[in-house]
Amino acid sequence: MLFITYHYTLNFKIVKMNKLNLKSMLIVLSLSAFVVSCKKEQKKPTEINKNPQTVEDEIKRLSNEEKSLLPSLVAWYTFNGNNPLEDKSGNGNDISYADASRVTGLYGFPKTAYKFNGTSNFMKVQNAESLNPRNGISLVALVNVDGFYQGICHGNRIISKGYNDYDNGRYVLGYDDNIYYQGNLCYQPVKQDFQNLYGTYGNNQFQVTSATNPSFIKTDVWYLIVYTYDGTTSKLYINTELVDQNELKANFNTNSRDLYIGRNEDPLYPYYFNGIMDELRIYKTKIELPQVQAIYSTLTNQ
Repeated sequence: MLFITYHYTLNFKIVKMNKLNLKSMLIVLSLSAFVVSCKKEQKKPTEINKNPQTVEDEIKRLSNEEKSLLPSLVAWYTFNGNNPLEDKSGNGNDISYADASRVTGLYGFPKTAYKFNGTSNFMKVQNAESLNPRNGISLVALVNVDGFYQGICHGNRIISKGYNDYDNGRYVLGYDDNIYYQGNLCYQPVKQDFQNLYGTYGNNQFQVTSATNPSFIKTDVWYLIVYTYDGTTSKLYINTELVDQNELKANFNTNSRDLYIGRNEDPLYPYYFNGIMDELRIYKTKIELPQVQAIYSTLTNQ
């Protein structure tokens, strides 16, 4: 009897201890679940989001705002994966010529961006109907500027379609020191500390609408540049800030020129880009601030 009583008492104590342990374990598990929940809310993007390898991966990383714009996307160059010059929009506007160098992009993954040397590197896309929007246009670029073109008139081109300023349906994304020189820059020295980003669309230089960032470019800084025009209003966003807006009506016309990336087509004024491009997009519609914010969030994880 004594043995049985002792055994029962011991078992009873063990059961009590297990209940206490179980209660403690439940508290710990609850706290762990809370910590895991917090971590999920703060998690960084997966490697696929930062370094997509396929078109499917590229689309997965887009926000709902960006997905709603997919039907209006006419050219999309992410420079990722095994086919970095492919147009991910599905319109077949692949880059047909490129001599820039693949380098590390914004997220730190190798071969996810292109470096242009500012003297000879560029890319070209053959002209297509889809590259001549009829109702609106938006140009998007994620770039990091290393330096400035030193040739005559010292412009700098990120995107350019149109041989020169006299073409119809010409659009440009670029930067220069034109404001500093009040239009008389061609035979002046380059002012590296007074370069302004801008976007333009128009016809024969007299029916051209533009928007310009009043702040000056800093080298070795990533910029999301968005120029958008709907036939009446042109807007320029830097990152998510609307920095300029202008009103001018211009007809949407076509031109037969190829799309150039990193330079101007005119060999007398090539305006070579010196820096890194991580992503480029062209839409056949205007985009608004919420969509600019969504693009910025996707491309920079902020």
